[in-house]
Amino acid sequence: MPKAFDFAVPYTSSPSSVHETLTNPAFWDAMFEGADNATVESTSEAPGTIEVTMSEHVGRAAIPGPIQKVVKSDLVLTHTDRWAAFDGSQASGEFEGGSQGTTGKIAGTMLLRPDGDGSVIDVRGTVEVSVRVVGP
Repeated sequence: MPKAFDFAVPYTSSPSSVHETLTNPAFWDAMFEGADNATVESTSEAPGTIEVTMSEHVGRAAIPGPIQKVVKSDLVLTHTDRWAAFDGSQASGEFEGGSQGTTGKIAGTMLLRPDGDGSVIDVRGTVEVSVRVVGP
């Protein structure tokens, strides 16, 4: 059964500045620089937009023992963010993610908007993880 979530991420910078950062491929590349087990790929179909896909490989040795009974191989976690162009005051986005090796998924929307002297990203979504019951 999906579980809904809703939270806000405040920033001291203006919405246009935050959007400029979030739609800059160099920002995402810098976040993953030096990560041996993660990759990031970004594309843009129009000015001020971006689609960023992040993947992380979690080796079996890093998975706790009880979880290894359910997850029989390494995990590959993926997460994709998509941001639309900034309209002068706000921008919308969406995200989705999942994993190979488990049946988890996440999806939702983001809204970057002004908030006082800064900005905020309102995040709403659902997460769902199907867990097999493991016997003795």
